[in-house]
Amino acid sequence: MNESVKKWLDELTDSPSVAIQKLILGYAGVVAWSRSSLRESFVEIYQTHATALDDAVAGWLELHLMKLPPENTPTLVWASHLQDLFSALAGLPLPQVARYLRDHLRDIRSWLHPLRIDESLDPEAAYLAALAWAETNQHLEGLWQGITLRTDCEPAYYTDIGLLGLRKIRDKHGELPSKVPMELLTTLIDLADLFGVSQESWLLTTRAILGGYRYSQDTWI
Repeated sequence: MNESVKKWLDELTDSPSVAIQKLILGYAGVVAWSRSSLRESFVEIYQTHATALDDAVAGWLELHLMKLPPENTPTLVWASHLQDLFSALAGLPLPQVARYLRDHLRDIRSWLHPLRIDESLDPEAAYLAALAWAETNQHLEGLWQGITLRTDCEPAYYTDIGLLGLRKIRDKHGELPSKVPMELLTTLIDLADLFGVSQESWLLTTRAILGGYRYSQDTWI
């Protein structure tokens, strides 16, 4: 193992909040990860220290939720770090973090919403995508339908996040659906009605989403 990685992992064990803070803000001093994204670093850490990573990130979120940026960190830089963090978490099976994302839904959105700049810098969008992938994405159909249809005047790119949330919605056992959720079908129809989506665009979107479900030809017909 690279010496700089080993040193950081030791710090993760001894001082998880400090170690993860350094990594998120980009001054961890891990030479082996100098050209890696935060996502790539998280995936590597997860291979050997999944529980420590889960504990550290959940603890970091608890410490920083609804707080201002760290001293001497410009707001735009802070927004970028948060976006990278939530993008790095999407799809990683970290149970404590997943529960935190779900349990603090309103507070996290309120915290991140003022940091939205545009599609390229929107930590709230990155958070919602991470929640959509999480095992705790249960009983949130109303949230995803509203985001898809942009009932709160969200930007157009939020529609894709809402559809992802409906596509990845979990049942009471935390399992992904074996067939198309009815809420997803009705939301796709409402999407066409509300925004006048062209037939070609709507069909491409619908085919891309529904193509992930395996049905017989008779069922599709």
